[in-house]
Amino acid sequence: MGDSSDGERTLALGAGIPLGAGLGGTAALLGGVDVAMGAAYGAAGGVLVGGFVSQAATAVRSRDSWRRRLLGASLFVGLAVGALVGGVAAWSVGIAVVDGATAGANAGGVLGLLLAGIVVAWGVGPRDGAERGDGRS
Repeated sequence: MGDSSDGERTLALGAGIPLGAGLGGTAALLGGVDVAMGAAYGAAGGVLVGGFVSQAATAVRSRDSWRRRLLGASLFVGLAVGALVGGVAAWSVGIAVVDGATAGANAGGVLGLLLAGIVVAWGVGPRDGAERGDGRS
């Protein structure tokens, strides 16, 4: 099996699927389209954003101000992926692509911040106990 860093790397990816599905379903419900389709597109976006957040957390953990870097990058990627997925979802059901991209960007930005917040709260970062805040190393 893997070590504890495997769990840290897969944390955001695993959390991205249900959170993305929930945000996508909510955006679809508010937009008046099929909720199941919105949840499916949201889960796909959650995989993409979650994969990025997990890789970014691994890449920036040894740098100064890694939390801010991770939050900013995750917000940007969430907005971009959300706009793209939302535009495709809107196009597939025949509504205005700009409306779908706007809703998707909103949901994706929230998703990116949620996933980065989960990773920051988990303590993926420098390996000293003071940085983690809980005494674990």
